[in-house]
Amino acid sequence: MRNKSARQLDHTTLTSFGKASSSTARQNKLFYCQTLKSGYKKLFLFFLIFSLLPVATLKANEAVSFYKNEQFSQAFEIYEKKNIAEPDNPYTLYNMGNCQFRMKNLSLSVLYYAKAFNLLPRNTDIRYNLEFAMNQTGQKLVQDGTPLLLHKIFYYFALSELKTMTYIIFWLLCLLLSAAILKRNIRSKIWPPFIYSIAIFAVLFIWGTMRASSRFENAAVIMESDTPILSGPGKNFKTYASLPAGRLIKITDIPGSVYVQIGLPEEGLKGWVEKTALKKI
Repeated sequence: MRNKSARQLDHTTLTSFGKASSSTARQNKLFYCQTLKSGYKKLFLFFLIFSLLPVATLKANEAVSFYKNEQFSQAFEIYEKKNIAEPDNPYTLYNMGNCQFRMKNLSLSVLYYAKAFNLLPRNTDIRYNLEFAMNQTGQKLVQDGTPLLLHKIFYYFALSELKTMTYIIFWLLCLLLSAAILKRNIRSKIWPPFIYSIAIFAVLFIWGTMRASSRFENAAVIMESDTPILSGPGKNFKTYASLPAGRLIKITDIPGSVYVQIGLPEEGLKGWVEKTALKKI
């Protein structure tokens, strides 16, 4: 009896195992097919990306060749198309500024250099060319009385980088505080890094706030010579000053459909200009 029961038990176990094996095999086959399809998609994307790299490199080399041959408008067209695809590439904006400077379009060169500076302010070439172009329009990158080293430190990180670092430190503070509340036995070890993190957070927060109100944030460049500054949003308002092309200004209010309120922090002036007369950085 024991043997028979044992055999029946073995048979039942084998049958159930066989069913499970069959089901598992179908699942494995389905998973394999899905994985294979996913693999094909990834492989296709891989080859697509790397097949486009030579084209991008060829275009970049073509732009450099145009620039060296003083065909600046053709070089600019290539960089402009690249900028549409990669709007946050500071090197493309820098090259666009170089082309416009060579074509003697100072206002556009200041615009593109300033855009590149906002994205990568610690780059020495971008900084030098922006300062040079601003000097050509009667402006200064470093205001009188501001130490050069302090200015470079202040503009070492991009505003987006400062924001990212502030968020990271904030969540680190939250994590340390949660650990201190939940784990009483490790509070003495947590407090020192918690205090340091608060200090770093405070520095980054103040730094980011100051940068958000600096001259290159929410700013624009005047495109037209002798752009009139009006006392109100309309041609019937009084004109009390004019701005040269290439002048860096601050946008102080939400732009309207035709006019935008601007400010000149150095002179302490505010007024209205036509939207078509400027381009936002």
